[in-house]
Amino acid sequence: MKKILFAVLALALIAAPAGQARAGGLSQITLSNQTKDAWVWVTAYEKGLFGSRSIRAAYCVAPEEHSQRKIGDIVDEVRVEVTAKNCAHPVYLDSTLSTAGGMSSGSGLVIRAFIVRGSGGRYAFVHNGSQ
Repeated sequence: MKKILFAVLALALIAAPAGQARAGGLSQITLSNQTKDAWVWVTAYEKGLFGSRSIRAAYCVAPEEHSQRKIGDIVDEVRVEVTAKNCAHPVYLDSTLSTAGGMSSGSGLVIRAFIVRGSGGRYAFVHNGSQ
């Protein structure tokens, strides 16, 4: 019993500083929808312990629209669902990318930019290396 209690306490001590380091972080997700005929439903996720994911933001981006959202949490993954009009079904592309490698400002803001391209039911979701 003491070993189990010690293991739980040790895990809590290790996990607490990691959580504190992420607390107060701010992410900026920039998405450029370069399509002329598709809407993009964006979902921003934060990864938790043991593989869990929490939704931090979700929103729709119209064709030829540039979206820039500051999210008051750390975002680890961005999922897009490229859809028909007004982010409704059918879904033409469902893809998830990591935010690893995003630019970081001195104030703790992590910026990650993405592009959705294509037309006629054939689409791609990629990192925008210029931001």
